[in-house]
Amino acid sequence: MVIDDEIDELAVNELDVSSVPSYAWLRNVSVRNPVSRHVSLCFEQWSPEDISNSMSHIDYKALSRVTIPEIKKYIKAGKLNGTPILERSITVFNSISSWVQCMILSKSLPKQRAEIITKFVNVGKHLKKLNNFNTLMAVIGGVTHSNISRLYKTHSFLSHETKKELNALTQLLSNHSNFGLYRKSMQETKTKFKIPIMGIHLKDLIAWNGNGPSFDKTGTITLKRFFQLANLLSYFLGVNRVAHNLMDPNMDLINTLKVSFDITYNENDIYDLSLKREPKTLLNFQSSSSKSVVFADWASGVCQQPDSDTVNKHIAAMVDAVFKHYDHDRDSYISKAEFEQIAGNFPFIDAFVAIDADR
Repeated sequence: MVIDDEIDELAVNELDVSSVPSYAWLRNVSVRNPVSRHVSLCFEQWSPEDISNSMSHIDYKALSRVTIPEIKKYIKAGKLNGTPILERSITVFNSISSWVQCMILSKSLPKQRAEIITKFVNVGKHLKKLNNFNTLMAVIGGVTHSNISRLYKTHSFLSHETKKELNALTQLLSNHSNFGLYRKSMQETKTKFKIPIMGIHLKDLIAWNGNGPSFDKTGTITLKRFFQLANLLSYFLGVNRVAHNLMDPNMDLINTLKVSFDITYNENDIYDLSLKREPKTLLNFQSSSSKSVVFADWASGVCQQPDSDTVNKHIAAMVDAVFKHYDHDRDSYISKAEFEQIAGNFPFIDAFVAIDADR
């Protein structure tokens, strides 16, 4: 790299791709003291804090693996071709959003669906406390998706306080004034640990790349643009290498969530289920006619299918967790009621009893 102004060597090293370490440090953050308390693997019994902390560990790990070369390739091409790690991180984002919608729609009664929405709003509040804006957008994006926002009867059961809190989180993530409220919140966190919304900062990099001389052509970069680039890259976890301050991971809960996120959710199926729960009427048409404030068009349609080895690994870890916490007499059986509770975490797959019917 040739720089046409004098820049401190330390600053240059910060942008040196070779200085980015291996993933060993990422694996180390998962090495914790085991959770000794009994852990429920049923969604209804998970606290918003447990859900938000586990989601944060999953998203943090996926985002921390995104490399500078992949970011560069995406910024220059505007496509995800040849960027599998970046694509996987976006898939996790979309899977969280889709899973949120499916968990809400899995309930047959409006009051029950309202209770799930309220729970996810509380998850969002805790994600905000953790300064995890990326997962927050995925969760609130699911709650405010048109498949959910059209459910007039469901929303009539939400308390005034829940509606107020949901609106505040929605406004925080709004694209109004170029995500002004989000950027203000990011500034207020200062040096605290945070997980930025990757899609917003990818767009910032694309804008930066298009508004100046091409480094590939000139081979030089001005001091001003150099520090602009350094600032923009600092929002990516794989670059700034800041250790998280999340609570110790509950790996059994995390492995259960990973299986939920490995499922491919079909958007048409989700919409059909939304219509089944509350058929079209004038009221729910009006409630969903305005465009959602929260959006993530950069992630639209991205759904990378995880490889079978990864899926099998996640399923095996979840099964081990199920029997560890529910097979109290160690006879390799759990009750039908417990089985059905756990199956509730996967609303869009066949009943568990039918999965291995041929065996």
